[in-house]
Amino acid sequence: MIIIAISDLHNRRDVLEDMLRESPDADVIVFPGDLTHFGCAADTESILEQARRVTPIVLGVAGNCDSAAVDAALEEMGASLSGRGVRVGEVGFFGVSGIPPWQAGMYCIPENDLLTRLSTGAAATADCRIRVAVTHVPPYGTQLDRIWLGGHVGSRAVREIVEKEQPNLLLCGHVHEAQGIERLGRTLVINCGAAKAGHFARLAIELQAAGAEPRINVEFRRI
Repeated sequence: MIIIAISDLHNRRDVLEDMLRESPDADVIVFPGDLTHFGCAADTESILEQARRVTPIVLGVAGNCDSAAVDAALEEMGASLSGRGVRVGEVGFFGVSGIPPWQAGMYCIPENDLLTRLSTGAAATADCRIRVAVTHVPPYGTQLDRIWLGGHVGSRAVREIVEKEQPNLLLCGHVHEAQGIERLGRTLVINCGAAKAGHFARLAIELQAAGAEPRINVEFRRI
């Protein structure tokens, strides 16, 4: 399975078009939040329709620069992973929208609600051979949630669900300057970087024999 992960697009549909042109073999396109820049349902619909020209399987969550309207549009178009589990073959995707309380005017959700929604999605994918969590905010206390001033701005709820559930992958964004990979237990955590600056991630997942860990190749790309 080829997954294209595009976080922090911030409504740059011109950049998205270039990314999609480079990804004709995508089986799944995932948006880990901030599809829009304080946009609306119509912006979300346009982005999803654009991505669906490459593959019909487009999934995502809303970020802090999205809104409840964006979150609702993801759900109405059958793309939302927030509080849900979605199976694609033997791969189960689950996630949550929003970030912990931070700044006024942003799409923020209390940590306990983030945890509840993540737990619901995780339960729905418990029997999948491979599980992929999708959040906007990285887990707290990693190199992937460290801002340029040095502080951590991640989610304790996301960290808790990773440590408890140990999905194979967690795809996130939010901290533009912290693109990279870090392992928490058996979970490979990937901050995809800022799509608005041309960054995205390409993941190739290859199933192995029963009981063996899948082979996962991660490639960061920039257009």
